[in-house]
Amino acid sequence: KRPLCVTRAHRHSAAQPPFRNSFNTASSSMAAISAAVDLKSSMNGTADPFDDPELDPVDFVNRIFPSEQQLSGLEPMLQNLRLRIRRVDGDILDAVRQQSSSGHRAKQDLDHAKTAIQDLFSRIRDIQAKAEQSELMVQEICRDIKKLDYAKRNLTATITVLRRLAMLVSAVDQLESMASKRRYKEAANMLEAVNQLSTHFDSFHTIPKICEMRGKIDTIKLMLRSSLFKDFEGLAHIDPERDSSAITAPLADACLVVDVLEPHVRDELLGEICNKEMTAYGQVFSTTGEVARLDRTERRYAWFKRQLRSKEEVWQLFPNSWRVPQMLCMYFCKITRAHLSQILDDNTTGAAAAAGGNIQAILLALHKTLEFEQELEERFGGQDAHHQEEEAGDDDPELSEATAASVRGKYERLRQGDETGGKSLPMAGAVAAAARASFKGSISSCFEPHLKAYVDLEERSFYELLDELVANETWTVEENRDAKVLGMAPELFLNIKKVYKRCSQLTRRETLFLLYQVFQKVLRTFAQKMVAKVPTPTAGMKPTDKDVCTICFIVNTAEYCRETVQPLGDSIARVLDKPFSDNIDMSAEEDEFSGVITRSLQVLVQIMDARLEEQLASLVKMSWSTIEAVGDQSQYVSTISSILNNFVPQIAGIINSTYFCFFCEKFIASIVPKVYQSILKCRRFSEAGAQQLLLDSVAMKQLLLDMPTLGGVLTSVPQSYTKMVNREMGKAEALLRVIMSPVEGLCDTFRALLPDSPPSDFKTVLDLKGLKKSEQSALTEEWSRRSGVATRQPAGMPKSAMNMPSMPTMSMPTMSMPSMSMSSMTMSSMRADALKSKLNFMRAAPDAGTADDKAKSSGSSIFNWSIGPGST
Repeated sequence: KRPLCVTRAHRHSAAQPPFRNSFNTASSSMAAISAAVDLKSSMNGTADPFDDPELDPVDFVNRIFPSEQQLSGLEPMLQNLRLRIRRVDGDILDAVRQQSSSGHRAKQDLDHAKTAIQDLFSRIRDIQAKAEQSELMVQEICRDIKKLDYAKRNLTATITVLRRLAMLVSAVDQLESMASKRRYKEAANMLEAVNQLSTHFDSFHTIPKICEMRGKIDTIKLMLRSSLFKDFEGLAHIDPERDSSAITAPLADACLVVDVLEPHVRDELLGEICNKEMTAYGQVFSTTGEVARLDRTERRYAWFKRQLRSKEEVWQLFPNSWRVPQMLCMYFCKITRAHLSQILDDNTTGAAAAAGGNIQAILLALHKTLEFEQELEERFGGQDAHHQEEEAGDDDPELSEATAASVRGKYERLRQGDETGGKSLPMAGAVAAAARASFKGSISSCFEPHLKAYVDLEERSFYELLDELVANETWTVEENRDAKVLGMAPELFLNIKKVYKRCSQLTRRETLFLLYQVFQKVLRTFAQKMVAKVPTPTAGMKPTDKDVCTICFIVNTAEYCRETVQPLGDSIARVLDKPFSDNIDMSAEEDEFSGVITRSLQVLVQIMDARLEEQLASLVKMSWSTIEAVGDQSQYVSTISSILNNFVPQIAGIINSTYFCFFCEKFIASIVPKVYQSILKCRRFSEAGAQQLLLDSVAMKQLLLDMPTLGGVLTSVPQSYTKMVNREMGKAEALLRVIMSPVEGLCDTFRALLPDSPPSDFKTVLDLKGLKKSEQSALTEEWSRRSGVATRQPAGMPKSAMNMPSMPTMSMPTMSMPSMSMSSMTMSSMRADALKSKLNFMRAAPDAGTADDKAKSSGSSIFNWSIGPGST
């Protein structure tokens, strides 16, 4: 085959002479032979091209035989390939034969392994059979030994039971003898032994002898119980002034027997003792007669304390774990609470309750009751909880790394327990209740439903005090006082604090919560009285400087109250019990006093507006069309400056800086729209008149910018206030710029500088420029054509619906301003330079305001009087 590619050497050789062609042919044959040798070596090497799965035969042949002259080495190449094919075929046959022999050998190995496994299983079975035979042989040998072991175990158990039975019979006989002779100390030890021995015969309850023995033990226990109760009856007849050791000595041993008996026996005995002790109390103090009076309540507590002291030695006979004095106190509190509840019910339905005469008696009785409960709590409360914590700490696995002091205390308590007869039995019934009980509120809780009259009395007292404070208030503050707050506010909160502390010492539940609600009503009434004192400017009454000071003092007083009510609520919430403490919320009272501040500042703004109304009226009445040259600022601007210099420092010297800034901002939001409306109310403007009013507006703007610093309270003007003044006064300045603009392009100028103004303002601007009717009609038609709205407001449509949509700011054409000769102006050079720079600024870059400023300015006529701390 002809090679696919013809090299440059082959083309060159075709053009050579004949002798050159023969030489090249020989050379090509030698190259083919060498290529065949290289191919063979490549086949024997590691880089065999035939091993490449992506081998291209055509490319491979072209690389070996690039020209026809080299085809002379083709035959040796083919021979080498045939030899390689035969060698590969031989290798394949050898591999097949080897694989055949290897499979046969693997099968033989597998059969041999199976045979070995079967042999191993047979050996295992032989070993297992021999092991079973050995086990049977061992059991046969040990059979007699096992019988002897069972016999020994049963014989030992029988001997043990018989011994315990003999011990139980002997102990029961001894216990019966000791119980009949009232030898309580020995009987206590013997009864404990009998109880322990009886537990070993619980599984023999079907045996008649055991049942008979148990019945005998129960009979002895009943006999002991009867004897004990009879002996303890003598405690009620013991005279503390005589020696009663003969009676009390056996009773101390009798307590040991009671501890060994069932827990309910101890509870019954304690109940009998307490009932007999309280029988005398019920005879002396009842719910009728002279003793059934609230002013005699203290005598009850005195009598009981005398009884406890007089029989203190008697109560020491009982173990400490019985808590006999504590049980007596619980019985006394329960009976006294029932007595006082009935007495209070009788008093609250009588004539004395209607007249309010028993309130003092109730408070006095409650005070004495709380003192008595406090004494009982100090004597008995907290000891049991502490003891239980110590006991729990002894068994706590987490205290493995205890200190030496704790370990020493633990073993000291164990030693004391051993000396007193071991660890006491678990408490149950009345004793357990006494250990967990708290004496707080055990008696005084009966007063809670009857303290509504006390709350009503305090409420009446508060309203009387409030009326007196308001009547005696001078509504001025001394100059040397640091806090410029009216004196009635601290006085009111001082009384609230006194009443709150007095009530918290009596009760911390519903009554204190009701008193908290009284505080809320009193504070809201106080806020209303301050609002009523704020004078409102009317046509017939103009507030004086004294009224302004009073309003400022009311602002400070309301702020003082607003800051005080929340700590008062937090203090009450900390003292009140659950769930009353969760309902404490003084936010409504804070809002009430914030409303007082808002109303006061609003009235201050109204007073300020009222004082400037006359000057704004002067602005409207001035004949701006007759002004031929721009002069100094007008007289009404100077009067406004004088009013601000007199009024603003008076306010700034009293109220704090936060509310002063708030007042300034609200005043700007109120007065600047009025200036804008006053300009619209003016008559026709001349060119110089518009420039003069623009000069006046620049002066008023500077006055308003300097207003926060007039009182000396603020050294710098807040940035937010400056932005607000520039934004609001910028509207008035834009209106004047529209008035001064030429008639050509007036619509574009108005839409660029006053995009949010209604169409009626455009008509007013035409009147202020003094245009003729024909000119106004042409401009109105052009305005209507460009804006797409009618110039007249349809009937029934609100004015806000006629507002023009905001138009994009347009570049202003250069206004042709008539030159002003300095000889015609009387103002100083500084003011002239300021006016010139202002006019140049207006010509160069008309300020339409940012989107945020437009949004704020659109609602500048609506006051937002919400005040918060730190708001500006």
